[in-house]
This record gives sequence, C-alpha cells and structure tokens, in this order.
Amino acid sequence: MKKHLILILSSLFLLSINLVSCSKSESNDSRPIVDNGSISITANKTSILADGKDEITFTVKDNNSKDITTESKIYVNGEAISGNTYTSKTKGEFTVKAVNLNRETSIKILVRHYTAKLYISSNRTSSFSSGSEQFEFKALDTKLNNVTSDTKFYVDDQLIDGHTFSSSTNGKHKVRAEYSEIKSADLLVGVNMSPRNVLVEDYTATWCGYCPESMYHLEELKSKTSANMVISAIHGSDEFQYSKIESLFSTFNITGYPTKIANRNIAQAINENDLISLVDESCHIGIKSTIQLDGNNAKIDVTLESYQTFTDIKLVVALCDNNQLADQSNYYNDEASSAFYKAGEKMKDFQHNYILRKTLTDLYGDAIPNDKLIQGTSYKLSFTTDVSKYNKAHLSAIAFLFKNGEVINVLSVDNL
Repeated sequence: MKKHLILILSSLFLLSINLVSCSKSESNDSRPIVDNGSISITANKTSILADGKDEITFTVKDNNSKDITTESKIYVNGEAISGNTYTSKTKGEFTVKAVNLNRETSIKILVRHYTAKLYISSNRTSSFSSGSEQFEFKALDTKLNNVTSDTKFYVDDQLIDGHTFSSSTNGKHKVRAEYSEIKSADLLVGVNMSPRNVLVEDYTATWCGYCPESMYHLEELKSKTSANMVISAIHGSDEFQYSKIESLFSTFNITGYPTKIANRNIAQAINENDLISLVDESCHIGIKSTIQLDGNNAKIDVTLESYQTFTDIKLVVALCDNNQLADQSNYYNDEASSAFYKAGEKMKDFQHNYILRKTLTDLYGDAIPNDKLIQGTSYKLSFTTDVSKYNKAHLSAIAFLFKNGEVINVLSVDNL
C-alpha cells in the first residue's frame, strides 16, 4: 500500500514539474500574440468636406486606453497616410484602418460633397456721384472665411487696386471677385441709384431633416446673385429659436419647415430666374450700414440715401449670427443625389449661418419721417444692442426697407 502511495505522489510531482516547464516555455515564446480586439481607432468627427482643407484627426489606443497613435500606421482605403490627420478632395465613404504590430482595427468616415463658392459683400448699395464716400468690398469663401486680402476685385471688368471703389458715373456698376481660381457672381452697385437687393427669409430648425438641403439650394442661388441676395435663417423650436417667430408664422401663414419667402411677399416665387430678375431692377433709395463691437455691445449705423423723394417707408434692422455649430437632422442620408448623402441621419457639429437673433426695430418696421427722405439727401440712424450671448466674432447686421408691405431694398454687413 505504501509503495502504491509513493508511486502516485511521485507521478504527481513529475506532472507538476512538466506543467511548470511548459508554462515557462510558453511565456518565453517570442512569437507575437494575435488580438484583433486589443486596439481601437477613433476620429474627432465623422465626416469632412471634400475641399482638401477640412481635416480629420485619428487616435489609436490599446485595450488599456493607452494612446499608441505615434506607434501605429494608419491607412485610408488601403493607402498609408503620413501622421494621423487626413484631408481629401474626393467625395465618398472611406475605410480607415489602424495597424499596430499585427493588431488592426478600422472605422468608416465620410467625405461630403463640396462646391467652392465665393461671395462678395459691400458696405453700401449705392452712392451719390457728388460724394467722396467709397464702396468697400469684402470676399468670403464657402465657409464664410474672410479672404479679402487674397482676392482680386474687378469693376466693370477692370481690375481695381485693393478692395475700395468710387465713381462719378451714374448707373449700375458690375463688381466681380476672383480668389484661388474661383470667380464670384457679379455684385451690382449704383451711383445716383441703387440696384434692388433681395431678402430671402428661410424658416428652419435643427430637428428638421429637410432643412439642410433647402438651405444648401438657397446658398446655391446666393452664389449666383452674390451679395445682392441676403439670407435670414429664422429658427423655431430649437436652440436658435427666434423669440418672435409665432408672430411671423401668423402674419405670413407659415405652416411648416422649411419655408422660404422673398421680400416678405408670399406670392414671390423662390427660383433662380425670379430672384435674378428682382436683382436686375432698380431702387431709388440706397442703404449703407456698419457694425462695430464694443465689449459685449454692438453698434449698428444705418444710412439711407434718397435719389428721389419717398414717403411711407419703414425700416427693419436685425442682428444675425454665423458659424454656430449644432447637430442637424438629415433626411437625405440615403439620397445619393444629395449634398448630404451618408452625412449621417444626425449630422454632428453642423455649421449654421444667417441665424436671426433679434430685431432692433419693430418686427415689421419703424416708420421713417417723410421729411428725411427728400431727393438728394441722406438720413442716418444708430442702434446699440447687447451681443454677449452670441458668436461675437461672426455677427451680421441686416437693414431692409418696406413700402406697401414689401421689401424694396436690403443690405447685410458683417464683422467677419
């Protein structure tokens, strides 16, 4: 019995030695361990614009959340990239793969449709031929970046020096901007008369999935009419809601989003031909405006120039906000023809512009005394308002004139 017990104990002892030896052998094995789930890759946003400038940044981490980006290789659609940032000029869905040792993981990103545009703005629509004041032009790119200093300006097809212009020649003058091989639409300004600028109010909301496509087409129209078309985005039931939207809904019989109205005339069609035909009309009352910041206050000056005597004119002055980021619903995520195809049913950090924040006059206009609108005269008004709650670096002021219930001229100026 004792012999059997000794044999059993001896066998167990030998087995334990073999197990330890085996364990040591495995732990000393220098072959890499395959673990596809042990690293992850994330991006700071889900999509970028196909403009070759909009940048996305990737981060690679191991299963202990340690940042191993610099130790990893990143591929976009199978092509290795330098570093961990990426831009593209090609629209589409891309696979981004991270490789560290023999471990890899991947995510999808979207490069969205991009159309390069160039907008001109001016500090005034018109001037007196006898005056010395100049037109001051500004150029903005698709993202509303100020590119004036790098832009060439042409007046009546002649290159001018800088971005200011004056003339004593009566009539309309055609202004064009060129930046980085992009040409703007023509902007019309007038001497001893004013081209008629067009106001388009767009009723919109961040929760409205049809609204971003509607605004995209509106900006396409704006790019064809340049600064002679002014956009005001009136938000409802979201973080950008305009406080008096219910009054506008009632007055103009607005029943849903998106809805666009030109010159506050519900009968006016919103299409390219109709808007361009309005711009081609003349108006004999011009507008000049400036906006200046002083701490949390904005001062807005509006000057009206009368080229004939007017009566029964009302003025609306409003403040708009630009370059505000907020998530935006998108019903065109599965529409291949849309600019927002595969941009996500909820687009993160979508850029919102032209947001109507407040009116500094009555919503439907303050009456201008008839004796202030005599032919050959100017009339200046000043307004000051608190802007501490807004994006102070990207504010715009809109001034528009009413006669007989319709907008007859409008101007937008900004501090971009």
